[in-house]
Amino acid sequence: MRDVSGLRRDREGLTAVIEFLSAFTLFLMILTAFLSLAQMQMGSNDPYLDRLDRSAVLGLDRLVADEGWYVPVVDGEADVANGTSAWHEQSAADLEEGRVRAGLVVDGVFDEDRLAALSKVTEQAFAAGLGLDAAFDVHLRIDELDANGSTESTVFEGGTTRIGA
Repeated sequence: MRDVSGLRRDREGLTAVIEFLSAFTLFLMILTAFLSLAQMQMGSNDPYLDRLDRSAVLGLDRLVADEGWYVPVVDGEADVANGTSAWHEQSAADLEEGRVRAGLVVDGVFDEDRLAALSKVTEQAFAAGLGLDAAFDVHLRIDELDANGSTESTVFEGGTTRIGA
């Protein structure tokens, strides 16, 4: 039969093993939580919204990158040879029948003629020209701001009516 000191030593050893395993398990749980947090991203986790944001940024970049382009369509085929950057000089009917990528900037400055010509471009043609998905609606508003950042005047506004905005 074992003596009492041997039992006490066995119990203390078992307690030490249990404490070690508990501490190690807690360490693994904290490590797992930290690694999970490290993989999280700020912002929306909705892929549709991420795609919408990316499309909006790319579309805006195309809109202000240069003066734009118009390609007439003849017998269902794009007539690239007769394409022109003077899309703003085309009639609304021609813009509807052809392909237009509206651009608003000439030599780094907004062109007022091109801004005025935006009203001749349909929302569908505008969105297609900017490379936006057909499922997306477009609403464009261009404001002139004063020195304080307040809207002085609205230069252009058009597209799908925004509800609640």
